[in-house]
Amino acid sequence: MNWSAPGDEQSCGMAAPKLGGWDPFTPNEVAQVMRQAGVRWWVSGGWAIDLSIGHQTRPHDDIDIGVFRSDQEQIQRFFADWDVVIANNGRLRPWPAGKWLATPNNDLWIRDRRDGPWRIQIMLNDGGGDTWVSRRDLSIRVPCDDAIRVADGIPFLAPHLQLLFKASAPRPKDEADFVATIGCLTPRERIWLENHIRDLNARHLWLSQLRGASRLHR
Repeated sequence: MNWSAPGDEQSCGMAAPKLGGWDPFTPNEVAQVMRQAGVRWWVSGGWAIDLSIGHQTRPHDDIDIGVFRSDQEQIQRFFADWDVVIANNGRLRPWPAGKWLATPNNDLWIRDRRDGPWRIQIMLNDGGGDTWVSRRDLSIRVPCDDAIRVADGIPFLAPHLQLLFKASAPRPKDEADFVATIGCLTPRERIWLENHIRDLNARHLWLSQLRGASRLHR
């Protein structure tokens, strides 16, 4: 499948004008770049949801790529000829060569030229080797073979893990992603998500929908 968004969905209102606009790469374009980086990577965010479903369900303002924090030196070397900045608290600042980024510096914005739009958002994740670790809850550790799926040669974060990240403070687009995905989760994934959302908020509105989906798919 050609994971390309229509042209009118390529502009992004995510960033304030002072931070510059977005014209994000598609998953296919990101894959062409990241396959040469020599690190483990995966699509996350809303595009991960669409990759898990098998088709695009909504417009996307940007594209989030996860990499392990332990691979950041290789990421910095690989993107040495690009414009890479640290995004934190609504501000952008340069990433000095050789500077190690620890939490809360998790977010990198990348563009192929300094006067151009932003193309890729890279999120630094703890974990590494064979284990994926949630940035929202470091106690959640999942084998990479379970956490990272592949569609059309593009790795992406498993939908139940992505939805848990979105569940902490769901925005309208997160609600849309949940509705689009809930029927595609396996029984094991629904139970896992329900249990972890209950730990997050026992009154979360998604819990009743997850229970209803479980009864429907028995």
